Amino acid sequence: MSGRPEKSTEIDLLKAYREGAFSSDELMKSVGPDFGALIEVSPETAIRLVLAAGGRDVWVPMTTSRKSSLRSIIDEADVEVLCNIYRGCRIKVPTLSPLKNALRRRRIAALRRDGWKLTELAELFQLTDRQILNILKKHKEEHE
Repeated sequence: MSGRPEKSTEIDLLKAYREGAFSSDELMKSVGPDFGALIEVSPETAIRLVLAAGGRDVWVPMTTSRKSSLRSIIDEADVEVLCNIYRGCRIKVPTLSPLKNALRRRRIAALRRDGWKLTELAELFQLTDRQILNILKKHKEEHE
């Protein structure tokens, strides 16, 4: 890649949130109203739950003192937040794919502005040149 440093293409959602790479509104649009209650109370808990169980249904126990499978995937403080909102309910944990894709588009566009060639971007993100062009086009349309 022309001597450029290798950069990870993995999106660290929690780090991106803390650095302000996306807004609370963008996060809310990616999840829908049911999961939005958690985002309003604790966006970081929501993101940690997505990272641990995105795409799955999880049962939230009635109390934080009960043993549950939830405790094996997130910490006690996050379980407490979930119990306060969804006590005794089964919730569908979103994957945040729309948000992850938007962040990837922004990253690709930023690298392109920094002079990266299409072939370099395609190699880094393991996509075709055509896919990179489509991503850049969509990014441009979003920001016009």
